[in-house]
Amino acid sequence: MRLINAQTLQFDEFFEPSIPGYVILSHTWDDGEVTFQDMATTTRPIPKKGYRKVIETCFLARQMGIGYVWVDTCCIDKTSSAELTESINSMFRWYKNALVCVAHLADLEASVELKDGIAKCRWSTRGWTLQELIAPQIIIFYDKNWCERGSKDDFCEELSAATQVPESVLLDPDLISKYSIAQRMSWASERATTRTEDMAYCLFGIFEVNMPLIYGEGGTRAFQRLQKEIIKYSNDTTIFAWNPTAAELSHEHCLIFASCPKAFTGSHSIIPRSMQDYNPEFSITNKGLRIQDRLRVSQMNSLNDSLSEYSWTVGINLFGGSLAVVHLRKLGPDLFIRQTRLLSSVGHMTDSHLGLSRDNTFWRHDDPGQQKSIYIMDSSIPPSSVFAGFREFGIRCADFSRVWGTNPTYFTRAIPHDLWDHSDFIFLPNKDWLVRGIRFNQNIGEHMYRLAIVLRPSSLPGLDQQQQQQRYSLSIWDTENHPAETARIFPPNLSKTTPNEDLTVSDLVEDCPVVWKLGNVLEIQVDGGETYRVTVSCEPEEVTMFSQIITMFSLRIVISKMPSDNNSESLAI
Repeated sequence: MRLINAQTLQFDEFFEPSIPGYVILSHTWDDGEVTFQDMATTTRPIPKKGYRKVIETCFLARQMGIGYVWVDTCCIDKTSSAELTESINSMFRWYKNALVCVAHLADLEASVELKDGIAKCRWSTRGWTLQELIAPQIIIFYDKNWCERGSKDDFCEELSAATQVPESVLLDPDLISKYSIAQRMSWASERATTRTEDMAYCLFGIFEVNMPLIYGEGGTRAFQRLQKEIIKYSNDTTIFAWNPTAAELSHEHCLIFASCPKAFTGSHSIIPRSMQDYNPEFSITNKGLRIQDRLRVSQMNSLNDSLSEYSWTVGINLFGGSLAVVHLRKLGPDLFIRQTRLLSSVGHMTDSHLGLSRDNTFWRHDDPGQQKSIYIMDSSIPPSSVFAGFREFGIRCADFSRVWGTNPTYFTRAIPHDLWDHSDFIFLPNKDWLVRGIRFNQNIGEHMYRLAIVLRPSSLPGLDQQQQQQRYSLSIWDTENHPAETARIFPPNLSKTTPNEDLTVSDLVEDCPVVWKLGNVLEIQVDGGETYRVTVSCEPEEVTMFSQIITMFSLRIVISKMPSDNNSESLAI
């Protein structure tokens, strides 16, 4: 460590554990700062504005009876990339180990009280001064004229209000690890640095990580590299508890990691889920972020609407206890992408699987009985193979969430489970030879009926449009009339791997010959003698997916009331 001798103003170098006590300067940089090369010359005084900071800090050190001083502008040879990297990775420790930190507030006027002016000082808005505020045990503040104005202990409450850093951390920097990653990120969210990369580099000590410096990589890349380094040592999922910036909100999807600390502006009260019953595993792979966890599916059911989507719980709001969730969209089996949407707050889980949000949204786990590996793409652009696959194999349940009259259609189950997308009501492309199936509840007349549909391949790819329309054959039935076949195709236990996930036409013919023979029309007679006809069909349709027009097969469900005079009323579901 290179220190300035407070008496001679010459450099002396020391190595741990033989570093003597020293005073360290915290300040904001301006024009005319003194460099290592300036201090290494024999010319005194140095004709630069910043030289006064060195002189004043050395004077204060001598008054305190301390022999050495460290000033970041000149004690680092910034022409050496190796020395610069070592210094920035060591800086939090250097500020923490200082006997006294002298904080010079260059824009604090003599007529302004520290408690009133600290929030408006530039020192409170810079990235590097965050660690300089937290790390030292003793900080003494000086105004623009180098008059002493008070200590960190004297104004701890005002400093906390101005910087959002809790008083407990200001008084004891060792408590910093007690706060979540989202909370620590939020402390830096309103700060700035001259070089964009420094907004990541100035946080090394806050998160106890070491990284090489790559000036020129850009602020976003540097900050995301920091986050990937953090998750090597921490499984705190609040690192994902951020809101997209205004620029990102113009896109459908975003990266899984935040682009800058500003994204954590509203995350100061988000803490991890209890580690007693929740200890997630996640890591970065070449497929994206791999997590070992449960996803959740929300279903908001109201008189005129129904909505389903995937979400991942990443933390708990300290004030109110609601869950903080990020929104995902499914791309393929166990593959998702993050939607560019704000964090949502959902009410506490009422048991291990169910919960109720403040807007009366019903939540349930996608797979309540099992944690499994899923991947979230570290990209904002879905792969082109997704679109190609949809054109060939996608099957869409058209308007499946719409209501019929005042009675909504409720989806309850689909197979293959991994290929079903709750968000867009589609079967994703993969394993075209497998049978697809859905179960749903539908109110008809005064009763709710539990119905099921299977789509089975009936022809091969590569046919013309007319032939393609016959590509899938359909069967529909009332599950109460065929309980054994329903249980075979839709086993009740979702948490176990079951044969239905690989159900082929041959399996259907052998195990469920009754279903195989059923057609695409089901007639239901309700109390009072009225008859309803439920007809399903599968037709090619162009739909918009990921801002692109994709051709896929659309499942159409029509419920018709059959009056005695044969004048039917019908509505497509």
